[in-house]
Amino acid sequence: MNQLIFVEINIRYQILNNMICKSLGYKILAFVGLCICIKSIHAQTPSENKPFFIVQLSDPQIGFFKDSTTVEIARYKKAVSIINRTHPDFVVITGDLVNNAGSKDQLEQFRRVTAMIDPNIPVFLTPGNHDVGNTPDEKSIEYYKSLFGYDRFSFMHKGIRFIGFNTSLANQKAPGDLREGQYTWLLSELKRSKEARQIIVFGHIPLFLDSASEPDLYYDKAKTELKNMETPEREKYLKLFAKYHVNAVFTGHMHQNEHGQYEGVKMITTSAVGEALGQDPTGLRIIVFDKNKMTQHFYNLKDVPDHINLQQ
Repeated sequence: MNQLIFVEINIRYQILNNMICKSLGYKILAFVGLCICIKSIHAQTPSENKPFFIVQLSDPQIGFFKDSTTVEIARYKKAVSIINRTHPDFVVITGDLVNNAGSKDQLEQFRRVTAMIDPNIPVFLTPGNHDVGNTPDEKSIEYYKSLFGYDRFSFMHKGIRFIGFNTSLANQKAPGDLREGQYTWLLSELKRSKEARQIIVFGHIPLFLDSASEPDLYYDKAKTELKNMETPEREKYLKLFAKYHVNAVFTGHMHQNEHGQYEGVKMITTSAVGEALGQDPTGLRIIVFDKNKMTQHFYNLKDVPDHINLQQ
């Protein structure tokens, strides 16, 4: 196993049966309405120095418009066509996959469009609050995992560590064993990333929008849905990320773009691919890696170039 540097968790909708995955040479790990496959790729040292790019999408949130899903589906399909045309190394979707996790129709539509992504492009997911709840519990987490197989991931790709975690568990109202279990897991992943050229983290809820010292911000007067991570958990995670020299944390949730920094850790919030709020358009973020450098740019779905410039 020490020869393997990249574990690919590739999510594809089960259209026919598990023979689809077998025909692609994947090992079936779970069969829960999605085809969850793992494929190991042997190290190719020369390729580690070649520049590459990935795509981050956030908040497709199928069902955001209560009357019809036509708009979200059309935008998500547009993003998929861009992904297939530009062919990133992989895609990360940072939560709020659907508006109502209990809606089989919304889940089916998300799966159907996601299945249109080229099967050679791995897709990774992190859950959003609309997927597991503002205050998740064991039941909501297990339900999400029954649909998608996991609520976090970690892998090395071309010398860079990529980590995705469940930001909804970074909440003092969440069950303590789940909350602390995820933190312990994340700590262990960071500890074994000392040889990584960069460490990139993905989640749904931003640790902060503009400033690490900003107050807890809510969408509603009842204070049921946070815009940022609550202060005690935020401070804990910020210290952890700074200690282990995380380069950037990419999130969504706000349906608009935000940028910040804490002790060298970039905090980048990405507008929605479904329905944007505020001044920002719907779109996606392209993240380019070249040796020890990283650049990123948010594109309106109408403005993504045909060719992604990998030279920084």
